[in-house]
Amino acid sequence: MKRALVMTDQHYGAGRRGARYKAHPRSIKPGQLFWPLEGRRRRLFEVRDVRGPWVRIKREDGTAGRVTLVRLLSLGPGGRDGRYYRFHGWRSRRRGYRTALEVLGVQPGSDRCVIRLPEWDPDGQVEQPLSVLPAELRHDGALGSCMADLAAETAARLNIHACRTSPAAEGATVMAALPQAIRASPPASSTSARA
Repeated sequence: MKRALVMTDQHYGAGRRGARYKAHPRSIKPGQLFWPLEGRRRRLFEVRDVRGPWVRIKREDGTAGRVTLVRLLSLGPGGRDGRYYRFHGWRSRRRGYRTALEVLGVQPGSDRCVIRLPEWDPDGQVEQPLSVLPAELRHDGALGSCMADLAAETAARLNIHACRTSPAAEGATVMAALPQAIRASPPASSTSARA
């Protein structure tokens, strides 16, 4: 008789896929991976689409479902980790994700620049060839966007390309509209479907 392998928090807690930024995201975008911290159907899932207050998901066992955006964005007591879901990074995509880019420095007399991708690692610095940036972004403090594989574990695997001056699209967020007291506490009634 075969026994099914049941993954627990212990299995998924140590190793996350991609994103070195371990704190809970402030916005929800397709491709993000989460692990439910409670409920019967505790399987790693990927965000597929955000429609109003609902987030469509696909679990790793292939089943589909939905969770509420407010519940997915709710923060725990420390304000760093999710209350109901743990962020696990991003699903790897061949072309990557459109993400925000900040130019930290352009080395004079060199063909190198240092950039930061806040969604990948807000404290990290990534050195790139200057030719990856359009002329409008080739100065310190410039803001724009690029395509990058946010599931990469190292800067060398980010595959940064298609940089432009237009900002990256913001993900779905309700955090700015919610008072701090609501963000840090559980909802009054649980009407959402659990993952």
